[in-house]
Amino acid sequence: MHQRPMSGGQRRWRGNMRSETEKMLSEGLYSGSAWKECAERLAGMALPDDERLAFACLRFACGERDALAPEVAELNAPSLPKEAAGLLYALRLRIAGFPATGELPPAGEAALPRWVTALHRTGMDMDYPFSPVVDSLVSHEGRPVMLLRDVCPACRKESRIAVTSPLFPREDRGVWYCPHCLARREWDKGAVRQTLWSWYRAFLASQAHGEDGTLCDEAARIAVYAALALFPLAPVRFGRLFTENIGHLIQNTWLYVMYKGARLLPASLDIIGLDPEMPVANTYMAEKWGDVLELSPVGPQLYRLAEGSAAAMHEFSKANPRFYCDPASRMSRGRPAFSFSFQEQCRAGNELEKMGIPADAKFACLHVRDSGYGEQHHPKETLSWTRLRNGNIDDYRKTAQYLVERGYYVIRTGRDMEREIDWGDGIIDYASRFRSDFMDIWLFSNCDLCISTSSGPDVLSLMFSRPTVYVDYCVPLDGEFAHYDALYLPKVFFHPSGERITMRESFRMRLHRRLPEDILQSGITYRHCTPDEILAATRERLSMLDGSWHTTPQVERHQDQVTELVVSASFYPEEEKKRICGEQKAVRKWARRGRVAQVYLRADMEQEARILRAFRD
Repeated sequence: MHQRPMSGGQRRWRGNMRSETEKMLSEGLYSGSAWKECAERLAGMALPDDERLAFACLRFACGERDALAPEVAELNAPSLPKEAAGLLYALRLRIAGFPATGELPPAGEAALPRWVTALHRTGMDMDYPFSPVVDSLVSHEGRPVMLLRDVCPACRKESRIAVTSPLFPREDRGVWYCPHCLARREWDKGAVRQTLWSWYRAFLASQAHGEDGTLCDEAARIAVYAALALFPLAPVRFGRLFTENIGHLIQNTWLYVMYKGARLLPASLDIIGLDPEMPVANTYMAEKWGDVLELSPVGPQLYRLAEGSAAAMHEFSKANPRFYCDPASRMSRGRPAFSFSFQEQCRAGNELEKMGIPADAKFACLHVRDSGYGEQHHPKETLSWTRLRNGNIDDYRKTAQYLVERGYYVIRTGRDMEREIDWGDGIIDYASRFRSDFMDIWLFSNCDLCISTSSGPDVLSLMFSRPTVYVDYCVPLDGEFAHYDALYLPKVFFHPSGERITMRESFRMRLHRRLPEDILQSGITYRHCTPDEILAATRERLSMLDGSWHTTPQVERHQDQVTELVVSASFYPEEEKKRICGEQKAVRKWARRGRVAQVYLRADMEQEARILRAFRD
């Protein structure tokens, strides 16, 4: 091929191009767009064929293959050294496919790569293993990049490849090509991730730790920098348990454990710990999670440095609404994440005996939220939010006495309540006289019935499959209704005109997404559930247990309509719900576990009928 003479500028560019090619081969830092840019700059330049060949092999390995055939056809094998001539044959073999390339070139003209010789001898294109090791951490275009060192088993040449390199396929399993000899290399993303995560664990362990187990400031910054560099291929994340609020400490952590174990969360190495700067609402629960999770003191430290980046975990955040709901119903359907030891069961038996409850007696937890705990521990929370979530303990006296008549002991639970109660035999004010962090957890996990206003540790009753009634729920309709095996009795809300808000209207008004301040400031009012409504819901839940429960086709039809609404009210987008739960039909099947109390459904049906009559008139 006739080559035009090069100018001085072209000679300088040729030197730069050689340097760029060597850098790309050794470091693999460039994205796919860089290949295109370099190819455009290469067009018309009179570079030696061996350099053009090396760059063409690199482009093929990185996936730019469509335009290579005419360029490779222009390369002249006789003008190349023996090794380059063999590589040219290998490149044409990759482009055209075997055996379309034809006979092998004479041994004296080309030094063929090992995989080519094996292919012609056996007819099989061998996949060579890929066993990378971490090489170094560099900065590229202002971002951290982790380089992997790899030695190709076919050509014995070493490469330093970035985890973001286009050499690697996006699929979990597949093949990639050595940029030096074009040998097929095995690709198992899971195995590579495990290698990188093992390196990162060893890297953290090798850093200097203080007496409290945390890293010095410089080591912590390097640890976060390395995690961000690994993130595109082997995500490393940092988090801290939300210990300030017992409900979030239990629910968010439990959902994380269940979803992580079921592989419903993206694969990642999560380094989690207890933050010494955050108050602990229940020390026993925090210690219990330490038995389930591998807690590390560096987790909160690195979380604070990584906050705002992809390496900061959001699952435990109080501001993460997705971990308020459970679209796959893992809490109701899965096994509990922890259990109680024999010694703990004996300890609980002794505590029950102190309260006057026999070991074989049935007991119900009665948990009615008031403003006492919030005013003492969270004084900055808005009054409207507290008021909307609270209930009136006196409204539950009738139900408590009914349960005693049915053979239950009723245990009033809570912490730092506004006032004590003294309702007679069989009703124990545990919150005022016997409360402990351990029994808070044990009681809700082992009760025979839980009646709660949706606050604090009551979520344990769902997780341990205890019969649960949620009373005075703070919105008429919520995504939680779809996924938890509980009976719901919401507060009754009213339009500014005084008309009752139906569940369908609540969905259209998106009350389940609005802040309490916004709801109340818009003129909407509410009332607490009455003692008779609470008693009716409790009786319905007990009838489900003893087999005497009955319903009507009209109520069930309305319940189905409500179920469809609450599934749509979930914080999860429709596509993500399908990914987690399967098809929508399966979502509704699982969603049917939660129910709204019949006393509320019937009133809702009557209000809808009144609206329809008014519309017709």
